[in-house]
Amino acid sequence: MLSPAGMHFVAPSLPLMQAEFAGVAQADILVPMVVTLPGLMIALCAPFMGALGDRIGVRPLLLWSMVAYMIIGTLPYWLESLYAIIGVRFLFGIAESALAVCGTPLIAAGFLAGRRRAMISGRVAFIGLSSMLLAMCGGWAAQYGWRTAYLLYLFAALPLLLVLFFVPRSLTIVASSSAGKQPRQLWAIYGLNFVYGTGIAALFVYSAFLLKEIGIHTPKLAGTLSGVAAFTTVAASLLFPLISRRMSGRALMILSFLLMGTGCATLSGAGEAMTVGAGLVLTALGMGLFIPASTDMLLHYCLPQHRGRATGIAMMALYLGNFVVPFSMTALTRSGSSISQGYVLLSVAYVVTALVALWLAKSVFGNLGGSADRAAAH
Repeated sequence: MLSPAGMHFVAPSLPLMQAEFAGVAQADILVPMVVTLPGLMIALCAPFMGALGDRIGVRPLLLWSMVAYMIIGTLPYWLESLYAIIGVRFLFGIAESALAVCGTPLIAAGFLAGRRRAMISGRVAFIGLSSMLLAMCGGWAAQYGWRTAYLLYLFAALPLLLVLFFVPRSLTIVASSSAGKQPRQLWAIYGLNFVYGTGIAALFVYSAFLLKEIGIHTPKLAGTLSGVAAFTTVAASLLFPLISRRMSGRALMILSFLLMGTGCATLSGAGEAMTVGAGLVLTALGMGLFIPASTDMLLHYCLPQHRGRATGIAMMALYLGNFVVPFSMTALTRSGSSISQGYVLLSVAYVVTALVALWLAKSVFGNLGGSADRAAAH
């Protein structure tokens, strides 16, 4: 819950914060950075934090980053300067980047084969469900002023205690050799993660702009459709262990991008709420299947002592993909094109990626059995 909390706790209170700092130069740009800057720091720092976890052990990194997360996260409550708050959120993003890369290596160290897949899909689903709860908590706290939201980060004390008592030191693998060259299969997975990252904004951000463009936007409708998409993503993630018994990780990644491409194509031609909902559900199904499938593939090809670094690079690729879409959509609309046309381009991109994934399945990934586990072999 710690990583999504970084955004969801404070996002509902941004209008209140912007009203208080209205007299500060460039406040309309600086205040949103309270949410976006930590995400950027995750993208930039995740590979380094992952490599650090390989070096000193994931458990120590997890404990120290939780302490920093809790202390730095609450600092804006007492700060009066917007610039100081932005600086603190910069540091907060570094701590959050460490937390973002710790979960996957711990799951890989503690579970194998089918049980590992169940834990991966459960983790993805729990992130989705907890995001809804955290957003509600952030909205509740905003009723008492924007500063109150930052006190919610004190809840990190609970998972800190859980890690201390329930995550054994034996699960931490410390690299005893240099990082070495990564298998080419991992670089293929990083590239697919980048393309997948573009779907996050396409699903949860620009769908509201699409509703407005076709003349049926209301906050209630936009929120309902986003909730349906989020629920679909969670449901698809929970189905991953069952589906993975019948389909390989390679086939699931191809299917994911085909579903995302079909969903965006449906959105591009939507003229009513039902069609938009259908497009969002198809896109969400693809997204819900991709993350557990790609994580399972990553762990299959990654050496145990390099899991942190591989997870960090995959996280960086995902977040960079997430940052690309807003810039691309803005450039597209400024040139006179529509949001619907943007979804056409995304649909083409996902279908092409599915074809690339099919080629990678034959030429790069090779034969990957459903129950194979490279980590167990090592």
